[in-house]
Amino acid sequence: MSYPLDRALVYNTLGGTATSDIYNATGMLIHHDDMTGKGNVPLSHPGIYVASLALALLAPTTHS
Repeated sequence: MSYPLDRALVYNTLGGTATSDIYNATGMLIHHDDMTGKGNVPLSHPGIYVASLALALLAPTTHS
């Protein structure tokens, strides 16, 4: 989904852990991080961004 955002993306992982990716309008990855709880990701300027938030339960895992 594309979101018109001002200066921050506000998130709430509902107590779990999630991985976030944020891309700018040109498709460049500008943020990748693991998040917990509530917070916000500051953005350099207002615009259209593509944001992805994947819960840790859905993320692939590797076993040794």
